[in-house]
Amino acid sequence: MALLGSNIVNEVGLRLLLCPLGSNIVARTACCSVGIVVPVYHTFKAIERKDENEEQKWLMYWAAYGSFTLAEAFADRLISWFPMYYHMKFAFLVWLQLPSSEGAKQIVYEQPASILIETSS
Repeated sequence: MALLGSNIVNEVGLRLLLCPLGSNIVARTACCSVGIVVPVYHTFKAIERKDENEEQKWLMYWAAYGSFTLAEAFADRLISWFPMYYHMKFAFLVWLQLPSSEGAKQIVYEQPASILIETSS
């Protein structure tokens, strides 16, 4: 009987993960853990080690994340109609953190810097 119960739980969990339209709860939880929990841990570790490069990297991440969250708060009504929004948000948050893409650096430093240089000329 316990085996039957565990199969049902596994099937429900698998359906939640694989069904993109019915898994907003899972996607939201994943966004929170990837967007907040993991960066808090890495930020704490960077501060603890006194690694200035890592501190700067995570500071840029938090600036990008804060800007994104602010924009998301204002666009909430529009976003709620967008299918698979949380799946794309999850991918965006992962992209911000990846060392190979340096997404946060591109969002915070390179794009605004180029705009400021063009307008000041």
